[in-house]
Amino acid sequence: MAQSFTISTKLQGMTQLREKMAKLQKANADLRAPLFACSARMERSVAENFRAQGIPDMGVSWPPISERTKQQRMKRKGRRKTGSDKALLDTGRLRNSYTRMTALGHISKIRGRSTGWQLEFGSNVEYAKKQQEGYTTQPTVQWVKPFKRKKNASKRRSRGNTVQVKGHLRMDPGGKKVPARPHLRIRPKDVQVFLRIFAEHERRAMGAA
Repeated sequence: MAQSFTISTKLQGMTQLREKMAKLQKANADLRAPLFACSARMERSVAENFRAQGIPDMGVSWPPISERTKQQRMKRKGRRKTGSDKALLDTGRLRNSYTRMTALGHISKIRGRSTGWQLEFGSNVEYAKKQQEGYTTQPTVQWVKPFKRKKNASKRRSRGNTVQVKGHLRMDPGGKKVPARPHLRIRPKDVQVFLRIFAEHERRAMGAA
């Protein structure tokens, strides 16, 4: 994203003009500080999207998770129940990859003058793009290890209360459409924050009060 800025100031004499331009040139020679601040802003912005389950100020609302997915989450051994009905918040890995700099998958890189100052922000978690844009599941085959399960009500009179299930292959034909849940977008209010960050950077460089 490229932004241009116009600064109007009252100057007298070429000496003052050269001094002001030199300060401005120096400020634009190193944009690491303002770009780092922009990265921090994006972390907060994405965190807000996850809390809101969408991007309300852009008219985006995430479809809720299916009842089947909710039940699968709740059945997992040892998982906490809190937040299990929220989209994209099963383990928190995707959200954390955007909002925590030390998290697996986090991307926040500032590129220097050789390529023009740029901020690369995002996540390289393998399913981030799929969730952002939506996708259709592909056929899969999964090996299920042998396990024990409780007998149903009609069979509990027999000896024991569990039954041994042999290992087997579980096939999913795929074709299920998973809806898009956009979570990474530059919102209008983000742009306003970026403008203030760069304006403050240049104000400090120009020595304004």
